[in-house]
Amino acid sequence: MTVVSQSRRERKKAETRQRILAAAIGVFSAKGIEGTTVEEIASKADAGKGTIYNYFKTKEEMVVAFMVDLESKVQPEVARLINRPGNLASILTAFLRHHFRLKQPHHEFVRVLLAQMYTRGREFYPWIVEMQKAIDPPLESLFCGLQKRGEGGSTGRGVPPSMTI
Repeated sequence: MTVVSQSRRERKKAETRQRILAAAIGVFSAKGIEGTTVEEIASKADAGKGTIYNYFKTKEEMVVAFMVDLESKVQPEVARLINRPGNLASILTAFLRHHFRLKQPHHEFVRVLLAQMYTRGREFYPWIVEMQKAIDPPLESLFCGLQKRGEGGSTGRGVPPSMTI
């Protein structure tokens, strides 16, 4: 197995990006997305306003990036759950518990995000679509893997019939 290490510059950029996201989520949690300024995020991240814009064009892009990063942490659990013994209900329960554990430290932000999705509906829709691109693959992988095991039946879309709308 080949291990590719990041250069010092790449590590520094990744650290700056994470610091900006952490600051943004903290301020969004306290003040909401619309009530937060880029200057507040920059101050909390100990970065210049220009630095913020080097990484993200909008506050909504920060939201999407944070959610995509969070969802990427689901992938290893999906692989484990596909091979886990148990019935469909116990595996889906474990999947949901994993999601709740990941999001629990960000409870206030999730509340703000859901409020934005509700109040800004159509305006927020493009960012919801972007987040969905990160949310769907682990779900599809889980359901397809479970179907291959014989759990959940088939709808032709990788989703158990009881989960379709």
